[in-house]
Amino acid sequence: MICRFFSLSVFLTILLLAVNANAAPRKTEIDGASGKLSILLDIPAERETVKGPVVVACHGFTSWKGEPLLTAVAEAAYKAGFPVVRFDFNGHGESGGDFSKMTVSSEVDDLRRVLEWAAKQPWGGDFLLVGHSQGGVVSGMACGLYSGIKGAVLLAPAGVLVDDSKSGHIFDARIDPANPPDVIPLFGGAKLLGGCFVRDAQKLPLYETVAKAGSRGVRSISIIHGKADVVVPYSYGQRFADAASFAAVPCQAEFHLLYGANHDFSQREKEVAELTVFLLKKME
Repeated sequence: MICRFFSLSVFLTILLLAVNANAAPRKTEIDGASGKLSILLDIPAERETVKGPVVVACHGFTSWKGEPLLTAVAEAAYKAGFPVVRFDFNGHGESGGDFSKMTVSSEVDDLRRVLEWAAKQPWGGDFLLVGHSQGGVVSGMACGLYSGIKGAVLLAPAGVLVDDSKSGHIFDARIDPANPPDVIPLFGGAKLLGGCFVRDAQKLPLYETVAKAGSRGVRSISIIHGKADVVVPYSYGQRFADAASFAAVPCQAEFHLLYGANHDFSQREKEVAELTVFLLKKME
């Protein structure tokens, strides 16, 4: 017969991990430029007071921090031991602000505020960004603008928004790109986009900013894109990888093309989440 003896400390550690595995995300909020920014935190118990890499996840256009893809990424990253910060951009989800006044630049500023706040927390440290669609654009630009970012995984980054704004084709709306209206009804009027979004996107130094990531100390930028993406053709994802790797000060760039996957990676969220965390682990 084999006898196994566990110390009290080991028992308490196992118990703590079991409780932590089922812990619900904590909600908080911080001040944004257009009202409060709503945040969800998934902090492993062993990292509550230990600084280290933090995953910050950014949702896409008209979405929110609880979307299936970001939820799958957050759960996978949390299980891998990363603190995870998810938040709603201004005018989205549970955050303040007016959607019609939202721009890519305003979302870049939202992310800056979240990073500055997270860096001051007991579990704060260097950042690993994950961004989907427009959130991928924001995350990619942040890599070239802010220090303290070690790497990023961009999920179907929507670089097409620049070209769409210049052509005047904004989802189901058609506008004069030289003179965009103050309000642009989208999706049958379900969303009212501001003309400020179009004017901002037209002059966005997107790939030029991503190209500065290496000089900012970013180690790696990985892109995951679906070959069946009809919202953002995968060639735009490839351009992000090219901008990072062929820069004056390059950083490592990887491009992963998933056959059969659409823009939202529907029914493949877990697969994408696992690949994302695998890539994040290499960036630690």
